[in-house]
Amino acid sequence: MLGKPKAAVRKHVSCSDCAVNRICMFKGGARPEARVLDLIIEEELFLEKGCVVCDSSGPARNLYAVRAGTLKECTVDRAGKERVIDFYFPGEIVGLDALSQRIYHYATISIEKSTVCRIPFDSLLERIKHIPGLPQQLLNLMSRQLFNRTLLNHFQSAEQQLAAFLVALSQRFAQPGRLGASYRLSMSRHDIAGYLQLTTETVSRVFTRFRRQGLITVNKKYIVINKPAELAELAA
Repeated sequence: MLGKPKAAVRKHVSCSDCAVNRICMFKGGARPEARVLDLIIEEELFLEKGCVVCDSSGPARNLYAVRAGTLKECTVDRAGKERVIDFYFPGEIVGLDALSQRIYHYATISIEKSTVCRIPFDSLLERIKHIPGLPQQLLNLMSRQLFNRTLLNHFQSAEQQLAAFLVALSQRFAQPGRLGASYRLSMSRHDIAGYLQLTTETVSRVFTRFRRQGLITVNKKYIVINKPAELAELAA
């Protein structure tokens, strides 16, 4: 589907020393569970833009915890048009939907320089009993991802879809260590269009309309939601 720049590999840095341990969905931190996670996570991968992390053409063997950067999960339809399924940000987990059948259903690609921790399925399942609450946590993560993927299905207009997208991102970023009303929008207009199933021109036009209405402020890659209540009402 795309080129595959090689990832540089480095031995895993302890979860206790990780800059995103407070927001990582595995929540290792400095707790005893972190020592178990350190045994599971074998290495870090440093990804250039366009590096394929999960390849839908091959077997699935790993989960990946995003440590830095942004990844997109995507596929290509029969007409050759790319469809973006989801985005992944620091602290989020890639590959959960492959746990049962050990098949990645979509390709996952870095859209900027990124770092991920590789978590082998077999090691995770072998040691899962040593991390209380982890099975329930994995189910919660899968449920959240399913919700993210169905969130936009019932929206009709381009304005509703983009508003819902921006509101959903603000909710994902509204965790300890993140700001919900102001965040870095790392994906391109093309990738957002692929996610919303709109044209890039339509996405750019609606962004411009939102800026003129004072709903948002955009400065290069950074976005501020000036009127969260009004934006949420538009998305409803």
